Amino acid sequence: MTGAPLDRSRVAELIVTRDGERQRGSGYRVRTDAVLTAAHVVDGASSVRIRFEPDLPGERVVDAVSWWSDPVSDIAVVTIEAEDPVSPVSFGRIENRAAVLAVEAVGFPLWKMRADAAGLKYRDSCHASGTVAVLSNWREGTLEVVVEPAGSSDGDSSPWQGMSGSALWSGGHVVGVIAKHHPGDGLGRLAAARVDLALDRVDPDQGTPLRDVLRVPAPLPGVLPPARSALITNAYQALVAEAAPQHLHDRNWELGELVRFCAGDEPYAWWHAGPWAGKSALLAWFAQHPPDGVDVVSFFVTGRWAGQSDSDAFTEALIDQLAALVGEPPNQALEARARRGHTLRLLNTAAAACAATGRTLLLVVDGLDEDTSRAEGLDRPSIASLLPRRLPRSVRVLVASRPHPELPDDVVGDHPLRTVVPRLLRDSPYAKNLEGEAKRELTTLLAKPGLQRDVLGLITASGGGLTQRDLEELTGRPRYELDALFGGMLGRSVGARAGRDPAERVYLFTHDTLREQAEHKYGTGLAAYREQLDAWAERYRADGWPEHTPVYLFRGHPRLLAALGDTDRMVALAVDRPRHDRMLLLTGADSLALTEIVSAIGLLARAPEPDLLTMLRVAAARTELGARNQGIPAELPGVWARIGHVDRAIALAESFTSEMLRAKALAGIVSALVTRDDLRLVPRLADEAERLARRTGNPLTLHETLATLAMAFAGGAEDEKALRFAAEIHANVPLLGDSYLHDVSLGHLVRVACARGDHDQALAHIAAMSSDYQQSATCEERALVAIRASDDALASRFLRAMTDSYYRSRSLKLLLSEVRHDAQRTLGLLREADEKLREHRLRALGVAAMAAGDDDSAVVYALACNDPDELLADLVEQAVDEGDVTRASRCADEISGPALRAMAWCELATMCAKAGEMERAAGLMASVKALLPDLEKPEDQARVLVGLARIACVTGGTGQVGRLSAQADEQAATIEDPLVRVQTLSAMAAVASLCGDRDRYVGLMDLAEAVAGPVIGQTRDMRPLLDLAHVAADVEDDARARRLVGNVIDEWRSRIRLFGAALSVVAKIGAVDLALRLLEFDEKTEVVHSLLAAAVFAGDRERAHQIMDAAAGRPLLSARQELVELLVQLEEIDLAIVVANSGDRVFDRSQRLIGAAKAAMAFGKDDHARLLITAIGTAYHQNQVLGEIITSLVDEGCYDRAVHYVSAHDDDLRLADLLTECALTACRRGELARARTFLAAVPMKSKRSAGMAALAAAVAASGDSERARALCVEAEEVVRDDVGGGLLDQVHGALVKALDLAGDESRADRHALIPKSGNLRFLALSGMSLAALDRGDVARAQALAADAARIRGRDETWDLQQTIEFLQRTGARETVEQFAAAVEALTRTTTDEFDRPRYCSVLARALATLGRSAQAYALVDEIRGDADKFYALADIARMASASPVGDTARAVLTQLARGVLVNGQELWIEDLVKALVSAGENDLALSLVDGSTESMRKSVALRAVPNVAPDDLRQRHDLTVRCLASAAAIPSPYFRDGVYRNFAAMRDKDGEHAEALRIAQLIDDPAVREETLRDIRLRAVADGRETTGSRKFVADVLATKDWSRALIALGKVDLPVLQRFADEILG
Repeated sequence: MTGAPLDRSRVAELIVTRDGERQRGSGYRVRTDAVLTAAHVVDGASSVRIRFEPDLPGERVVDAVSWWSDPVSDIAVVTIEAEDPVSPVSFGRIENRAAVLAVEAVGFPLWKMRADAAGLKYRDSCHASGTVAVLSNWREGTLEVVVEPAGSSDGDSSPWQGMSGSALWSGGHVVGVIAKHHPGDGLGRLAAARVDLALDRVDPDQGTPLRDVLRVPAPLPGVLPPARSALITNAYQALVAEAAPQHLHDRNWELGELVRFCAGDEPYAWWHAGPWAGKSALLAWFAQHPPDGVDVVSFFVTGRWAGQSDSDAFTEALIDQLAALVGEPPNQALEARARRGHTLRLLNTAAAACAATGRTLLLVVDGLDEDTSRAEGLDRPSIASLLPRRLPRSVRVLVASRPHPELPDDVVGDHPLRTVVPRLLRDSPYAKNLEGEAKRELTTLLAKPGLQRDVLGLITASGGGLTQRDLEELTGRPRYELDALFGGMLGRSVGARAGRDPAERVYLFTHDTLREQAEHKYGTGLAAYREQLDAWAERYRADGWPEHTPVYLFRGHPRLLAALGDTDRMVALAVDRPRHDRMLLLTGADSLALTEIVSAIGLLARAPEPDLLTMLRVAAARTELGARNQGIPAELPGVWARIGHVDRAIALAESFTSEMLRAKALAGIVSALVTRDDLRLVPRLADEAERLARRTGNPLTLHETLATLAMAFAGGAEDEKALRFAAEIHANVPLLGDSYLHDVSLGHLVRVACARGDHDQALAHIAAMSSDYQQSATCEERALVAIRASDDALASRFLRAMTDSYYRSRSLKLLLSEVRHDAQRTLGLLREADEKLREHRLRALGVAAMAAGDDDSAVVYALACNDPDELLADLVEQAVDEGDVTRASRCADEISGPALRAMAWCELATMCAKAGEMERAAGLMASVKALLPDLEKPEDQARVLVGLARIACVTGGTGQVGRLSAQADEQAATIEDPLVRVQTLSAMAAVASLCGDRDRYVGLMDLAEAVAGPVIGQTRDMRPLLDLAHVAADVEDDARARRLVGNVIDEWRSRIRLFGAALSVVAKIGAVDLALRLLEFDEKTEVVHSLLAAAVFAGDRERAHQIMDAAAGRPLLSARQELVELLVQLEEIDLAIVVANSGDRVFDRSQRLIGAAKAAMAFGKDDHARLLITAIGTAYHQNQVLGEIITSLVDEGCYDRAVHYVSAHDDDLRLADLLTECALTACRRGELARARTFLAAVPMKSKRSAGMAALAAAVAASGDSERARALCVEAEEVVRDDVGGGLLDQVHGALVKALDLAGDESRADRHALIPKSGNLRFLALSGMSLAALDRGDVARAQALAADAARIRGRDETWDLQQTIEFLQRTGARETVEQFAAAVEALTRTTTDEFDRPRYCSVLARALATLGRSAQAYALVDEIRGDADKFYALADIARMASASPVGDTARAVLTQLARGVLVNGQELWIEDLVKALVSAGENDLALSLVDGSTESMRKSVALRAVPNVAPDDLRQRHDLTVRCLASAAAIPSPYFRDGVYRNFAAMRDKDGEHAEALRIAQLIDDPAVREETLRDIRLRAVADGRETTGSRKFVADVLATKDWSRALIALGKVDLPVLQRFADEILG
């Protein structure tokens, strides 16, 4: 397995200071915070400096934080400050066996010393590429690295000095560290410390220190290629060694011919010979002794061994051998179809490897005439048909057979075997002599009793494949007796071959004629031996197929049973679930079990009188087994390919039964292979993906597949193909006739253009999109890709391409979260925001950065504001509040305005003085005084002087206070603006109060009031008095504060403007009684907010509730949200919930609680947040805020807190997507364990598997193939373990319906109620009710309707819509009455604003059904959803057709329809067409369809018409004709076929069978047409219209994967069988 390549930017040069001298070494950054090097490089160092890309423009230098070294292994790890994150490297393991390994390392040796043009010396890098002979240096325990010899160096130092510490790489894995240069080895050999040994070294005190330091998981992946000798023994020579003679006699001429064939250019050679001519011996010898430069894979077809004479065995054998040649695991655990594709892939891979080295690959196949693949009753491809038609240039195929029989009929006409001229092989006298001896020996052995007769009987009866252990168990004789037998009297007749287990050999006849002779001699006596084998198998079955079950019983025995046509035993195997489980553990897949099932059901179907009950049991077993692998994500094969498991990827992709999924999976594999630069299989896989996508007929699938392939090919050698695919998609876009498809396809084109680097073209496609949502989603996706690639300019271009400001703002927020730790990138993105948003975000970012301790970023954000000084001053205040003088000073020094900077320094000096840092305070005071001359305005000078006086007061400088106050008085007296003067005087008064000069305080406050009086009289502006009240409250002059506020309230009620600053006075002095008076004349929410804040600050909860009571019923405006959040901040949760829930609109209440929950989360109060979320009245909004909170916490890295909220989320689908995204976020930050924790909480196994696949892709992209592989395996296992609802869920409806239609009502009624799923029970009961109605059994129909309605009598609005539509068809008035009453109760009691309009729609339809049209129509205005309104109006119009209300409803409905027709609102066409047809407005309905320009919506609308078509057959015929005419205009065959299929089914049910057949013939897709015709015939059998051959036809359908479709017909053909099967699986 190959890991990530060596990365130049991570190669390190280490400069080590030791005893005052600097020395150099090398290293490699193996993790974000760790550099790997040699221990002797850093031992004894006082400091270590690391340089990346030294002496280059991008040089980065960091100092080591610490280092750990292991002198035993000579390996060290240097810790550095984490910079940009990098993915961990992969370390590799080296086995101690003979092998030569290609390696590389980059370092800075002494011999690379250079001088630049200026004469300055530097060391350049050395990229040493060489080999390691693994068994060298085994005593020292190092690796001998052979490289190009080094150049010379000055002095006695080794020229390799400085190379120590370099990471040694092989196949993308670090396997060692360059540690030594032994002079005696010469200049071309280095010694490297082995990383695998160092990681595994156990220290008695520390355990495995290096593994712990590097956090490397065990085990390490191996880097050596598979041991060739072992592979050849197991998978190559072992298959032919036993067939090859020790000496080949008199075949020199033939051997020469074979050598010439291998060297020639003919692809195929075919040799003919009769039995015992020696052809197998010749080919086996040649396969064992090929000429130089030829690699051989072979298969010897033989009937002597059960299961070794068919195409399955051929494929299996080739996979083993080809995998050995290319050095890959064989991976046999695949479906048959997948194994064939796997074989071709391996053949092409091996051929490419041979061609690259000038070798030839020879495929030898002997015994084509003995192929049993297509024996009677079997439907496998022949071996000859699987031989490639077109061979790679380096491949030759040699086949041999008897002259007869001729080639099988499945070998295509242009296959080379049809044209190659066979060569006749002369008989070998030696072989003929052996024939005689073997036959005489066999005759003698069979003529007398003894152990040999039983052994031969068992080998003959078994068809071969029994091991010696098997024979010991069957005969009860010890091994030594069998050894003597096989080595003696059976030596000529019986030979041994390697089996599935290399340690076990299987026994079979040495020639097929001997097997035939033995069968003839034993005659009927073979039956006893076969019974013995069957009894042997039965014993293992009774034990539950334990782990030690012989392999023969899983492979050879079922093949033998199938060949013998033993249906009963094959069926027993096919339905044996414990056997299937054991086979899954044995092979890793269900392919063996499925093969058994297919064989068994094939035998049953071919019987003259098929056993339908047994077929049902086997079909059910297949369905249950197939459920094990449902839901595997189509993206998973691409991930397997990305990490190098190409075979498994292809096998998994080809196992998908859906062509759509298979196309998507194969395209993903192509993309992964191109990424890995592994292009050998790309053409074939790409062609197959394209072919499958075109076969689906689905334009979405086709465009997605073509786009994926185009992105893979873009910019490479196949760029022209990428352009062709893109051009095809672009040409098809105008033909789609659907805005959704149009935009999705343009999205694909955007991705292709970006892959090609043509971003202008991508933006042009974006501009052509019609949907703001789709456009924004595409832009956001591409902007995220750009931002993660550090291309911020491109990300900004995509942001600007969004036409919708809301989506643009949302996407900008997302992008900002990606770069939140990089201030410069953040500023660059903020240029795309409008000024208001930019200023808001800059302020928020500055405050947040300051709170996080990132002063540099905080200052950067502040300086980017329109008014930097304002934010800088706030940051100073923030730091002062935290008591951090240094950080506050940093921000203060950046303030440009002298007045603000002086005031900031005053704040700092005051804090220093209070902290006792008098010297620092004095220095700041001096700096402030130095700024006084720069202050031009007297108010600025006065404020600064007041600040200095405050500092002096704190420091005890009484004299200074007086002088500074006097100067401030002078400046204040010159201030012209009275409002400014009042503010200045109040500030001076505050300082006077601080200094204890009460008289001065009183005088200044009185003066300020006097100055304010005239201003108030002239401007009627009360702010001066409120400013003074604020100062009075601050210095605890409550009397003055109360008087001033009281004056404001008493004198200026009509003009008062009280905001937070004014009312904070009330809060500070606790004057709640004054605040309450404000409610008499101001009902604004700001007032309530401030009043409540005042009460809460005063600790007066009783008064707080009094305020709430007083505010009850008053209009509350926008500030209520701030009020609720304030209460949350004050931890008044109960009160916050009361405030949030006041008001009429449920939506507003929910939004307030959502904001409050987010606020609680931001304050770190998660328990409070959970309480607030619980108080939200709708589950939708609860889940919404939970999702936002979880995402926010994960973005901040607060994983544990995020998990705290997960359990409260109850929408499984949304939660699954949410947790997957959280997992990917954690993965991007290197938190893989956290990512797995999130995925483990995903409630749906299919979604969990998809999440695992996505996580695996992310991990693979980071280069961690081992962890990616583990995730891929887990993704498969999650789905395999999830068998869903099992058989019952899949066939319940069809089975109950079949029983009901067959007249077994009691059994149908009983079984209908068995499933736990209410939905399944409802569907079964409603289906039976409608069937009873069709039969005219009204009483039964209505009784069943009542039962069904009770199941759906809950509050799921979608279910209720389905229920009323069903009840309308039954006419069960009493049930509708009860249903209407229940829905009316829900309508009255619901608090969910989303649900009430939906309940109104259901209730209106129920009332219309009951004839209460006026009541129904009265509810229409409350229905919000357009579709819901359409259906309600249609029901009213239909049910009250002769009344004014009905006419009105019809008029409104048609008006809505014409509006849609005029305005082109295609979204509602399906619902509106259904409503119009149900109301009898067919002309208008079809006008809507014909006026539509969107193929998909037109098709969906027409497909829905049969469900609402009128009961009158004539009208149904006319409607069919018109709908088919509309369908004919649909350009897409895919969408057109869906309409034809539905109308064919409708007309067939109407009894118009000829018309149904005619419509079916209109279907373009042959597969869809065949399925439709099959369904029509099944209905004919079910109706009794077709009886000839019906049982055989039903059996044929039961043999398919869609067998449940035949159940209704089965009820007619054989009702007792259906009844018995139903009882077996349903109860």
